[in-house]
Amino acid sequence: MTIFVRRIQHRIQENRVKIEEMMKLQERMEQALEQWDLMPDGIPDGNSVCHLSYHRVGRRQ
Repeated sequence: MTIFVRRIQHRIQENRVKIEEMMKLQERMEQALEQWDLMPDGIPDGNSVCHLSYHRVGRRQ
């Protein structure tokens, strides 16, 4: 197996992980919008916004 093939295989795996993380984030954002629609005037509170952004920022640290 050449180094080129190994690099491509590694890159494929990295992409799968990124896609999975993005799908999870997409689901959280959609759930947040649904929850915010139930709030008075559709305005999210600090906890719901912090919770949503924490997951995204926290993963990168």
